[in-house]
Amino acid sequence: MRIHGIRGDLSVRGAAGSGDPRRAQFGRVTGATPDGRRAGETLADSLGAAQGRDRRGVTGLLNSVAKLPHQLLPTATTLNVKLDPKLLDTDAGIGNVAALIRAHFEQGGQQLQFNLVNRATLLDAKQHPEKHADLMVRVAGYRAPFTSLWDDLQDEIIARTEHELGR
Repeated sequence: MRIHGIRGDLSVRGAAGSGDPRRAQFGRVTGATPDGRRAGETLADSLGAAQGRDRRGVTGLLNSVAKLPHQLLPTATTLNVKLDPKLLDTDAGIGNVAALIRAHFEQGGQQLQFNLVNRATLLDAKQHPEKHADLMVRVAGYRAPFTSLWDDLQDEIIARTEHELGR
């Protein structure tokens, strides 16, 4: 794959942030990355940092992704963001999330998709799938019942950083 004259190490069609389901497979043969992902770990599920590696909060994540040259990417760009569902409990919280979304697109962001489920619920769903058959999650460009996903993918979704506004 070539982006702006640079050939990537993986000779596959696709691009960062495309939601390619083979990211676990490719991660096994890919060295460490600047975001702190270790060699052999699953690649990021979207344009954001590898799971659990974004340390500057949701605003930092969205600002960084908005700066990317999206027009140079050969495919759609996916950005998965896991937010604490408590953010939508109040009118002020809803307003803050709406402002965050507006700012992302005003700065050049192209796409956002949210998971609004907390870590405790995901862990319980993994242990007791029969109690959570209707729990839907954003995976990477698509949504699926959490309990239908294989263990590695469930673990990856659990590992995504859960953001609170103001952090």
